[in-house]
Amino acid sequence: MRSKVHRLRVLARKLISPLLKWFYLKYTSKDQKFKYQDIELDIYAGVFPPRFFHTTHFLLDYLTKQEIADASFLELGAGTGLISLYAAQQTAKVTASDISEIAVNNIKTNAQKNNFKISVIKSDLFKKIRKKSFDWIVINPPFYPSTPQSDPEYAWYCGENFEYFENLFKNISSYMNENSHVIMVLSDRAPIKKIIFIAGKNNIIMRVESLKKHLLERSFIFTLNKGLELETNPSDFSRF
Repeated sequence: MRSKVHRLRVLARKLISPLLKWFYLKYTSKDQKFKYQDIELDIYAGVFPPRFFHTTHFLLDYLTKQEIADASFLELGAGTGLISLYAAQQTAKVTASDISEIAVNNIKTNAQKNNFKISVIKSDLFKKIRKKSFDWIVINPPFYPSTPQSDPEYAWYCGENFEYFENLFKNISSYMNENSHVIMVLSDRAPIKKIIFIAGKNNIIMRVESLKKHLLERSFIFTLNKGLELETNPSDFSRF
């Protein structure tokens, strides 16, 4: 039964995807406004918008149940900065980073707009981030295997050979300690088994922390922990 539902979901996504892509390109071609609770956002043209995507809201729902007050908090690929701003609102000490110059400027605008003090860094993953351990690291990654050709495409494409994940898992241990909480959100549109394999060969273990079902997809929040590749049992991920 599950495989039949999965096939129907995949077929529906294939049929709807061209329409969604057209809508997304049209929607993100101009500046927008958005409000989450009492956080007001300007969304610059070309920056990943949180309004229509499950993953950002899934992360926010998860974080509302966590204790992040006064924690050191790093968001990789922060986009508009919404998650970072929420963390700052909870008195976390926040560093928000993005590879996109447009996104970095957008985060700075939104931090100023909401009177939050956060550190904003333009960085390709960890390249410009000083080595230190964080209490929390939050990642909403790109996962389509293609090479970004423009600033906006960094929100979607992880490189032809999954370079984003190769670099992420190679370096993330330097920013973790035994008490760090590292979470990453993925939808089942992502090649999850491939990502788990890349993590494992870099001694990072991914485990499902939370699952949310939507009409055409499922979203997963994974925890990332230091470990040995042998700890990852492929049978644990048959759901993917």
